[in-house]
Amino acid sequence: MKPPDLTPGSSEPSNEIVSGLWLGDSTAARAASAEGGDELSTRAILNAAHDGPPGHIDGTPGHDVDALLGRGMEYLELDIKDGSVAAEPLPAFLEAGADFIKRCLDDGKSPVLVHCSAGKSRSTCMVLGYLMKHRGMSLREAMVLTRSKRQRAYPQI
Repeated sequence: MKPPDLTPGSSEPSNEIVSGLWLGDSTAARAASAEGGDELSTRAILNAAHDGPPGHIDGTPGHDVDALLGRGMEYLELDIKDGSVAAEPLPAFLEAGADFIKRCLDDGKSPVLVHCSAGKSRSTCMVLGYLMKHRGMSLREAMVLTRSKRQRAYPQI
């Protein structure tokens, strides 16, 4: 029997990339949007997925944006379709995502959770965009840092 992979970033729903910035999947989004709080006490969510009707955190009924805003959370939904990142206007998404993350962190709205379905590609692209634009990292530096914290981060760029 193979032992479980306990390497940081191998199977957790979310991982902290830099202080206050978390990269995760839809499981982390469900926990963050659940009534009564979550393990991270998330204060902002960037949804980089196209997985359900607009206004629903992860396509799950009851996890809607109005409920989050009513609890004082920040929320941005970017309609990026899985597997078609290159066909989307990715620079526009990166700019909006990076600026949202920076604004939330600057305004004390952290932790910020950036998620997509699997927490591998679309959400990783948003985190990389933030690290490059607002932390002055090269793509290589941002990718090395992100992969050191979340091994399954694998952007389709």
